[in-house]
Amino acid sequence: MASKHLGKSRQWAEERISSPSVVMDEFKEFENDIETAKTRHFEVRSFIIHTLVHVYV
Repeated sequence: MASKHLGKSRQWAEERISSPSVVMDEFKEFENDIETAKTRHFEVRSFIIHTLVHVYV
């Protein structure tokens, strides 16, 4: 079972390595996902701070 999973992982890696444009596209998509998460985190953090300031003032 583990060797089958390793074989699939190796095949996936070989496909990605053989096609640099796919790797770059996936990396850029990953970077965009991280930036979106950072933005959303900042928005939620700002909302919580704003709400707490108004509750305790």
